Parts: sequence; structure tokens; C-alpha cells
Amino acid sequence: MSEKHKDSINDQLILELVKEVNGWLITLSSEVSGYEFYEADGSYQGKTYRLILVIPPDGAYLGVRNAYRRSK
Repeated sequence: MSEKHKDSINDQLILELVKEVNGWLITLSSEVSGYEFYEADGSYQGKTYRLILVIPPDGAYLGVRNAYRRSK
């Protein structure tokens, strides 16, 4: 299912960013009811992005809660 994003962010770009996240700076930002939320900061094709990632208590998946461009 496709979600609506800003013009510069689309589902395909989010998938590409997730593929690159391994080398990014990732920090735990909060934990709510066992769900862990992380901020992942990095660059892709010369542009800086932040992903808000979520992992459920059972670790069954890696979710992307939000994705946006950041100023350098």
C-alpha cells in the first residue's frame, strides 16, 4: 500500500534509504510499551536524510515511522 509523502519522499526512496541505513548513525530515541524508536541519520546521493525506525518488542520487523530530508 502506498502512503502519501512530501513530493521529495516516496515509497521507492524510503526503500533505498533503508538499504543504506547500515552505515548510518543510529541512536535510540525512546522506548514505549516495549517498542524501540531509533533516529537514523545519513546521506544518500549527496542529500542528508533522517529515518525514524521502530522495532516491536518481539523484534519481528523493522518499521519506518517517518522519513525526511535534513539540512546539512
